[in-house]
Amino acid sequence: MQLTELITIISISLNSILGLLILGYKPGKRLNQLFFFLVCSLVGWIFSLELYLSLYRSEAAFLFWGRINFVATTSLGYFVLFFTNEFPEGNSLIKKHFIKIVYTALTLFLVYITIFSPYIDEKEEYLNGEYNTIYGILYPLFILHFAGSMLVSVIILLIKRRRSEKISKRQITIITIGIVLSSIFAISTNLFLPYLFGNFLLQHYGPLGTTFFTLSVTYAILRYQFLDVRILVGRIVYYALIGSLFYLTYFTIYFFDIISFGGSETTGGVLSGIPNAIIFAMVFVWLNNFLRKQVRTRIINPGYDPLEETDQLSRKIATHLSIRDISQSTLETLSRTIRAKYQAVLVIPGEDFEKSAEKKYLQELGDKKEVKMESLEKLKAIWDKAGKFPIVYDELELEIPRHFRGLESEIEAVMKSMASSKLKIIMPLKQSEENFAMLLIGEKEADSPYTNQDVGYLDGIATTLGLAITRSLYYLEVEDLNKNLQKRIDEATEEISQKNKDLEDTLDKLEEVRRQERDMIDVMGHELRTPITIVRNSLMILQSKIKKKEKITESELANYIEKASEGAKRELDLVETLLSATKVESNRIQLLLTQLDANQVVENAIEAHEHFAKEKDVKIVYTKPKKETLIYADKTRFQEVIDNLVSNAIKYTLEGEVTVEITENDKNVLFTVTDEGIGIAKEDMKYLGKKFFRAKQHIPTSKGADGNGVVRPGGTGLGLYVAFNLMKLMNGKIDVKSEIGKGSTFTATIPKFIGQEDRQFDQTFED
Repeated sequence: MQLTELITIISISLNSILGLLILGYKPGKRLNQLFFFLVCSLVGWIFSLELYLSLYRSEAAFLFWGRINFVATTSLGYFVLFFTNEFPEGNSLIKKHFIKIVYTALTLFLVYITIFSPYIDEKEEYLNGEYNTIYGILYPLFILHFAGSMLVSVIILLIKRRRSEKISKRQITIITIGIVLSSIFAISTNLFLPYLFGNFLLQHYGPLGTTFFTLSVTYAILRYQFLDVRILVGRIVYYALIGSLFYLTYFTIYFFDIISFGGSETTGGVLSGIPNAIIFAMVFVWLNNFLRKQVRTRIINPGYDPLEETDQLSRKIATHLSIRDISQSTLETLSRTIRAKYQAVLVIPGEDFEKSAEKKYLQELGDKKEVKMESLEKLKAIWDKAGKFPIVYDELELEIPRHFRGLESEIEAVMKSMASSKLKIIMPLKQSEENFAMLLIGEKEADSPYTNQDVGYLDGIATTLGLAITRSLYYLEVEDLNKNLQKRIDEATEEISQKNKDLEDTLDKLEEVRRQERDMIDVMGHELRTPITIVRNSLMILQSKIKKKEKITESELANYIEKASEGAKRELDLVETLLSATKVESNRIQLLLTQLDANQVVENAIEAHEHFAKEKDVKIVYTKPKKETLIYADKTRFQEVIDNLVSNAIKYTLEGEVTVEITENDKNVLFTVTDEGIGIAKEDMKYLGKKFFRAKQHIPTSKGADGNGVVRPGGTGLGLYVAFNLMKLMNGKIDVKSEIGKGSTFTATIPKFIGQEDRQFDQTFED
């Protein structure tokens, strides 16, 4: 093999591999597509040049490949210009479609006239061991197109370099140097030097000039992450080994058939091809899987297989429900594979971002690193607007991706925080929108840049981690829901129990009221029957004596008449009390508030109950005020109140005194009735003034049959009920003090008369 052939093979192989790898890495990326077509043009130029220089014995082939070489050169200039115009991706300098259309039309025109006319390459000759090309009249247009394309490409790169910063400027510089060196070398060896020295053999070395461009692009790719060097090496090794398998298998079977059967076309050769094909398929499947795994774990990802690691992590955290356990397992996997200086998982509940963001990371390994609060807010704003894309520091230094355009200020704030924290990647976790979660990755141990392969692996880890965290959060929500549900059930049960208890209390109170009503009906029946019975008996005795014409003494007649009169009076008082209670309860009281003499009211009450007091051997003590005391009340109703207080005091006093006293202050007159009776229990005080309530149903007495019996005091339990309500209607009140065994004091407070006009009060017409 000659040196020129070796140069051609190396140049074609190197350029083809590079073009295919870059296209296969991201086929949909416009910049990768342009570079692939550029490489195709470059390979076409090298290939056509070699055939042009080798097939000189055939004039037709000589002319054909010469013209193909011109076409490849024209295409090369075209794609170099478009590649430099788009590099870096999205940073196009020539944006007007009109210019692109005109340039494309000119290129297609040159291709057409080169192939189908003699205007570019009129004739190719090989005379006396020398190459001879006769150019057409439009050959200067070809030179102008190619040289102009290369010149414009260099100018575009220089303009972009001046406008770019940091990594982009370095990339542009490297590629510009590669284009310039390749162009100078190729033009020198293929155009100027052959015609200057008359030695066309120099054209064989023209393909070497492509190495400058190839190596510059390769360096930019490997150094600045166009493509991971490990992926490039891994794919070269993989395809080389797989290709070697086909190559060795072909020649092994070929020589085997020749030795054993005399050739592959023989019957034995054809029949042996069946088991050979099966064996080859089995070996190929095994070797293909083996090589893929070895390339992934030993070259592309030294020490681990991304697919296996992701799968193992998925199975491992599938059994975890705690976010801390899930994060710990994930970070251990990353520590073993990516080998970053630190990594962390941050989960912030979305319902209260500002407060929750102040918390520490839930889990982290290595140095304690944090993103500042304001940077987290910027990051959240970025993801809310642009979608949850990974934040890769090295990529952002190179260029801002299209999906982050318009968010430059937010990106700059996040990058500043990442630089201070030595963060390289912030990977959003694929989970519910209600929460804010991310995976934080620091620098690598050797401070090497993260490749797209690494980012892809981390994206898979983030997806698995996000799903696990979402599952954990849902589990926590279900737990909280169960707790809240149980709490509500307990509260509802307690509420129902309380309502049941209240209902039971109400039923008990209702039953107590019914019992009291039954008792009061019995009492009222007794109270109503007793005075009528006395009246009837007295009258019947007198009637009997009259019928028998018995002599009735004056004293007997007076006694019976007095008993009948007293019974009738008691009956009348009882009926009046019942009528008053009915009116009070139905809000039908009629009052005439006017001037009254307080002393007269008390004397009337004492006179009415003096006989009853003497019967019980109870003394009524009353000291008349020295000056006239006037009150403002209804005469009948206030008399009814004082009568009730005096009556009760006598009724519940077994022996001793009942004291009545009148005092006054600036606004009111106080009627105080004090007895030396049995007193009222403390628990009964709150029921005083309630309908049908009687503090004591029975009281002890020494006058029983055995000298130590009990008697039932009279009364219906309506007197105080009426008295309390009447005092309220007359703008007064009744206060009670009592102690068991020491008696009670009832104080009726009523407004003093200070010149008020008489006032008619009819409750029937009041709201």
